[in-house]
Amino acid sequence: MLKASGNHKELAFLDELGRTVAVLKAGVASFAIGGQAYTVTNTGVFAPTFELWLDGERVASAAQAALVNRYAVDCAGKAWRLNAVGLTGRKFALLDGKVRVGAISPKWRNPYSETTVDLPKEIPIEVQIFLTWIVARHWDSD
Repeated sequence: MLKASGNHKELAFLDELGRTVAVLKAGVASFAIGGQAYTVTNTGVFAPTFELWLDGERVASAAQAALVNRYAVDCAGKAWRLNAVGLTGRKFALLDGKVRVGAISPKWRNPYSETTVDLPKEIPIEVQIFLTWIVARHWDSD
């Protein structure tokens, strides 16, 4: 499980031991973990597809359903669904079929002050940060 906190311009991710794993910066579609640089690309407008890349290889993708806060997530041949939860759309649930297996949940009204990224261990940390990057885009649009 990761914890994320910061502000609109910078969101830092901490592991269970309180060590900084990565930092997302506003307006930047990339981040680094342990010296490895990951890049996010997107295609499309009304139903964009976001892809996470490392050294020219696609690590994961998330395809948004047209005009809603729902994504089809693909990572290492496994498929999940990332859906906004509730009226505000600040919290997102990760579903495996119809079963909720994880969540990205802000603790306060300001999601940047403290957010818990509680996703399955089979999802690599870089993909967990990528999915949080997608969620943070929705926070910014609110």
